[in-house]
Amino acid sequence: MVQLTAYGGRDDHIYRAAIMQSGGPILYGAQGGANKTQAAFDQIVSQVGCASSTDRLECLRAVPFSSLNATMNGNLSSTAGFGVVTDGDFVQDYGSAQLGRGQFTKVPIIIGANSDEGASFGTYGINTTDQFEASLSALPESYRKDLLKAYPDDLRVNVIQSLGAQRPAPQFGYQFRRVATYSGDYVFIAPARKTAHTWASHGLLTYKFRFNADQKVFAPELRVSHFKEIPFVFRNIEGVGSRPDIKPFTGLGQNYIDLAYFMSSTWASFIYDLDPNTWEGRSKKIPRWPKYNVRDPQDFVFEANVTSHAERDTYRKEGMDLINKNAVEVYSR
Repeated sequence: MVQLTAYGGRDDHIYRAAIMQSGGPILYGAQGGANKTQAAFDQIVSQVGCASSTDRLECLRAVPFSSLNATMNGNLSSTAGFGVVTDGDFVQDYGSAQLGRGQFTKVPIIIGANSDEGASFGTYGINTTDQFEASLSALPESYRKDLLKAYPDDLRVNVIQSLGAQRPAPQFGYQFRRVATYSGDYVFIAPARKTAHTWASHGLLTYKFRFNADQKVFAPELRVSHFKEIPFVFRNIEGVGSRPDIKPFTGLGQNYIDLAYFMSSTWASFIYDLDPNTWEGRSKKIPRWPKYNVRDPQDFVFEANVTSHAERDTYRKEGMDLINKNAVEVYSR
């Protein structure tokens, strides 16, 4: 998630605004208590030689960056324990519960996700409905049955448009598109919709997006998965920071570079004066990005091979409503 604090504007006023990409106030997984991260902390301090220190936190601060970085990126079994926890101080309750009570920082926002987020998080190798249900074994049985109905094995409604009407490559699994559809909604897309709806229902300036531009340097199953919008938002045409063997814009046409210019300018426009549509040079051929409205919810789809456009934010409504209604009871977040 990216959060930005903006200063300035047309009238020299000062304000704050937030941009949330692939994340938001509802955690992507279960939100535990203060002890959730203890095992991860204990493992790290042990590996860097701080376990016996009387002040282990202060000891960690003195560890050279190279050593701490190698440890954090090494073979640690418990680092998944790091994340948002309910500590009764900074985080008072589940994110969804606080949203429901209106307990959040009321600033203008952009929030959104990529079409195929779940391709980065879904389980590989699921070929049958029984296997898909088994992968959901941590969830209540009756709820699993509801999910199976809301997320059918139907390529007409499942994500990964790069595949058209085709099944994924065998290593991903026959029903991977079904798995990715649910996984993306569960992890990011349903919470983003809930967040946008909540913000707008409080009369706050809200813009929601869906990134949908594929990049042929990746496998078709992963072209619009997690993180793929980042080079466009920062207009990183050269792929600085990417793996040496991956340059996001390699082999792509001018339309992709134009999209990077469009997205980066749109983000900057929102930061500058809280309106993503007002930057100088914006093509009049591209529809305006509408404010999010609970009576007629629309997001903005960023495309490369067709014109970017607004769409009704009601797709997969049954599934996302099911996920959002059970945020606390089933998902503990």
